[in-house]
This record gives sequence, structure tokens and C-alpha cells, in this order.
Amino acid sequence: MALEMDVADEASVAAGFDRVQRSWSGVDVLVNNAAYRQKCATLSLSATEWDQMHALIARGTFLCLKAAVQQMQARGGGSIVNISSVSAVRPTIMPNLHYDSAKAGVDGLTRLAAVEFAKDGIRVNSIQPGGMNTQGANNIRSALAGNMVGPWMIPGRLPLGRPADPIEVARAVLFLASEASSYVNGAHLLVDGGYSVG
Repeated sequence: MALEMDVADEASVAAGFDRVQRSWSGVDVLVNNAAYRQKCATLSLSATEWDQMHALIARGTFLCLKAAVQQMQARGGGSIVNISSVSAVRPTIMPNLHYDSAKAGVDGLTRLAAVEFAKDGIRVNSIQPGGMNTQGANNIRSALAGNMVGPWMIPGRLPLGRPADPIEVARAVLFLASEASSYVNGAHLLVDGGYSVG
């Protein structure tokens, strides 16, 4: 079943999760994957752009997590996988201040929720992908061709030498969503081709 939600809007999230409750008796797995990736130099970054980024990424993750937890508690547990970024822990491509800080907020939320809701049988983890071979990412790379700066651009910094195919991140999500990771809670799983090693 497909449904449309504005994850930054509390009423929209409530309505979406209510529909899931009525249709499927609740949520077993939540993957927080809504994203917005607009680059802007720090001194040119407006408060409006900052708020937009944090509304979608940090606020959206919080609202969906809260709604899912309420249903999972009634069902005896569940798994929440938040899509963060390697940018939450180290710079990749600048300028990216609003994105990096929003993703760091996702990881902070992940750790606290993992402890708070463990008693309910709810595990909360995050994935920290590196560069992705998606149309959106490729559009950004094309738009910034010749102007991309940051550690990600250092030759040889990425041991596997390529961005991730989406299926490679999806497999990591499946692991954390499934019983294969039944003793994994509060973790931040790097799926970055070895970028963080450098």
C-alpha cells in the first residue's frame, strides 16, 4: 500500500500512521529514509534553508519514530532503522553544514531511543551511507562539477573506489530490520566503502 505523507507535518504523519494501523494493524518495521540534499555555503545559508533541512531530516525522523513506537509498543516490539550519513561523523563534501548537523541529530535520536524503548522490544539503529550512485546524487555531482571540495574528493580516499549502489545500502537496512540483527541496538552501521577508515 502506498500513501503520501509530509514527514515534517505532525498531522500528516498521524494520519498516515493511522491509515497503516487501520489497514495492517500497525507497524513492525520503520525505515526513516526521507531526504533533502541541497548544498549551500555556510555564510550564504539562510535560517529558512536551515529550518527546511532540519524539518525534513531531524523533525521528520522524530515524528515518524514517535508514531511507529506507539504502534510497536502495542504489538510487542519492532525495529526502526534511521538513514543517517557518514556526514554525521565526518565531513565529506563541503559546503554541507545544515545537512551534516541534521544527520548528526538523527544519530543522537537513534542512540537515545534505542535505550528508552529497549524495554518494549523495540530496536533502534541507524545506517551511515557514504556516496550513493542514485539519480539525485548524480544530479548534484553534475551541478557541482569542478566545484566539489572536501575529503571525499581526495584521490584514493575511498578504498572501494566508487559510490554505493542503492541495493548495497538496502541490504544493510534489511539486516537491521530483520531478526538477523536481534542483538543489535543503538548501532550506527557504516556503509561507506571504507571512507571512514581514511
